[in-house]
Amino acid sequence: MRHKDQRQRAARQAQAAATEGWGILSPPTFASVLSIGVLDGSVRNALLTFVPFLLMAKGVSEVSTSLMLTVIFAGGAVGKLGVAYWPISWAQRP
Repeated sequence: MRHKDQRQRAARQAQAAATEGWGILSPPTFASVLSIGVLDGSVRNALLTFVPFLLMAKGVSEVSTSLMLTVIFAGGAVGKLGVAYWPISWAQRP
């Protein structure tokens, strides 16, 4: 019976060691980063939806408004691409 208890204890410790360090390690930090991400996404989407209408109401032509929105979207895409490849380029430095 004693050996069985030792094996069970060893199995539990091995399972705990395998799962240690995985998941959300700091819930308050995760909650703050998640909140910032949600606010950023919602404000950005609302802004990009309504800015063209506001610009056209101020007298800016449809062509200029479309060009501005295209530049904003292209800049966001290039920024995301740059952020995706930036760590790779830093990792390859000697």
